[in-house]
Amino acid sequence: MTDREKLYQYFMSYWCEDDPEIRALVTSWNENISDEAKKLHDECIIIDGCTFYIESYNWQLQQAKPTALNLTVPSVFDPSSGGFVDRSIDILHTVRADPAHFMSIRTAEDILEAKRTGKVGLIFGAQNCDFILNRDYAAAVELFARMGLRIMQIAYHTRSFAADGCASGVDSGITEQGKQLIRAMEANGITVDLSHVGCRSTLEAMDYAEKPMIFSHSNPKALFNHFRNITDEQAKKCASIGGVIGVVGFSPILYDGTNLPSVERFVDAVVYYADLIGIDHIGIGLDSNAEPGAYTRHDARRMAESYFGEGLPENFYDRALAAGRGKASVFTDGIYGVASYPNIVAHLLKRGFSHEDVKKVMGGNFLRVFQETWKK
Repeated sequence: MTDREKLYQYFMSYWCEDDPEIRALVTSWNENISDEAKKLHDECIIIDGCTFYIESYNWQLQQAKPTALNLTVPSVFDPSSGGFVDRSIDILHTVRADPAHFMSIRTAEDILEAKRTGKVGLIFGAQNCDFILNRDYAAAVELFARMGLRIMQIAYHTRSFAADGCASGVDSGITEQGKQLIRAMEANGITVDLSHVGCRSTLEAMDYAEKPMIFSHSNPKALFNHFRNITDEQAKKCASIGGVIGVVGFSPILYDGTNLPSVERFVDAVVYYADLIGIDHIGIGLDSNAEPGAYTRHDARRMAESYFGEGLPENFYDRALAAGRGKASVFTDGIYGVASYPNIVAHLLKRGFSHEDVKKVMGGNFLRVFQETWKK
């Protein structure tokens, strides 16, 4: 088996299987943190700005103890109204099947209730807006808000009816329909999410904003020059309107061209944003599965082929394998999805962040924004 074939196999396993060997590794990271970090992790209101798939109170959630997760509804590969309904039903089924561990999040007060009761709060969030394309945006947005939608991106990679995506190839800015959409979202208590959106489009959206907006999962381009990440100008504009940026743990977004993705590089992004825009505007948006092995093999293959397809140049995954990381080559060292919240807390403390600042980053800042934006 070639190294590329190994990587392909490891990548598919990471997304589509629950490997006991990886579980043991991730659990050991959390077991080896300080008692101070363990206690602080337990005290935090933890809100993750970008997760997907959840079916059970699994080992990752038991390690993570999250307060609220922004779950992608519908799938980015099926951005249809039918996809929204299907995925929403799946999430509600999870809540109804295990009300001792899960609850739906409709209000900011629900997040506080989830923390008080020790439940995992599930937020309906969309990574595209094309599923609500309708001649009457106000009515369509109101309908989906009534169905539970609380966070929505105005584009995903490519151009939507509202804005250009970060991979569109052009960046023509917000459309008139996009302005109508934003105003309807603000009126109906849905947070505007600008991750995956083109630079000009994000800046114009924030100029038009009457409430804070977020980048639910976007790292600083100054550190990691990836098309998904954002410029200093975007970050400063987000902070100026009271918004929050979620730092990403997904390894391709955390690679600087030299150092392999790691929890230390994740904290570097937090430090960079803290110096640039202040601690009150930073959150976490790991961009990861909340259910081990739940990603469909079809969707995982689409991603794997973009990294390991025939003729593609060497990338950081190849370097990680050559460095002896084995199966762990395909995810960030020290961050394996939501299970790694305790390890993130520990590394923020090691870097000198105060308990108060760690609590803000882990969820307090997102909570503040939701308290403002979910009001009608």
